[in-house]
Amino acid sequence: MGSIPIEELLPPGPDEASEVGSWSPPPESSVMRVGFDRKSGGPIVFEGETPIRVQLCERIWRYRYPANNPVGKTENRWRLEILTDPGQAYLRPQHSVVIAQEPYGNGWLQAATFKMYSKEEKSEQHFEPVEQPLREKEDPVDWLERNLEYDPWENGAHYVAGIGAPNGFHEDPRNTHGAFVFGACPDFNGLVAELLGCHKIQDMLRQTEQNHITFWYRPAIKNPPQLYPEVIAEAETLMGLSIQQALAGPRRWSETWFGQEVSKLVRTIYCDHLNAFNKKVQRCKGHEGVLVDDHEVD
Repeated sequence: MGSIPIEELLPPGPDEASEVGSWSPPPESSVMRVGFDRKSGGPIVFEGETPIRVQLCERIWRYRYPANNPVGKTENRWRLEILTDPGQAYLRPQHSVVIAQEPYGNGWLQAATFKMYSKEEKSEQHFEPVEQPLREKEDPVDWLERNLEYDPWENGAHYVAGIGAPNGFHEDPRNTHGAFVFGACPDFNGLVAELLGCHKIQDMLRQTEQNHITFWYRPAIKNPPQLYPEVIAEAETLMGLSIQQALAGPRRWSETWFGQEVSKLVRTIYCDHLNAFNKKVQRCKGHEGVLVDDHEVD
């Protein structure tokens, strides 16, 4: 199963000042593969799982920012690292690992690419200056994570995907519950774009625009809820997030998903987002009516 419960990772009283927190992950998990065995033009399906190792390490980053600054900077950050054995058949440098966090309603999702390793001794890490022009307020560590060819610390024999600049992990108090879910694909952005353009996804968006989509699970509701205009207006944003979260794979019973289309999981997550957002709008408006509470996204 490619997930790790967060309750097992966070010790009591995590360091809120850190970027990630003082986790202590178990050493092994797995990623759900998507897009590796796919035939040209074939459906995008969940293909199986590949073992990984997960670790959290405090790393020292050194860089110059901006590039012409003669004074180097040093920064300590917690870094979530996903390691895989080069001997396995699928994951290679530049392939993506996708990490979603449940509950999916918090929107935490991040993709990172595997980097090559070097067997050279690394008693002290050294980084070349950031030579590319960075956008205003762009995080230098995030830039380095995306552009370094070799992992700066791995001198063993593992490909490493690192997250040294997580996307707002501590911004939501619910982030101390649920689990991390791990997936992998050869081309994350390409699969997201292809799924967004496929017939089944576009049909969901059309149903949403027309307010005809069934976004609840209960088979019999006397007065089914309708989506508020504010929710319909955010349909594409919610769909994009749902696609990315689905590429991390299912959060439970992963074996039952082998061979099933990713769009099926996208629909489940998307409807959860619609329902949660619809309930939020309804509460803000103070309206009475049907609230469907059997979804898990929030």
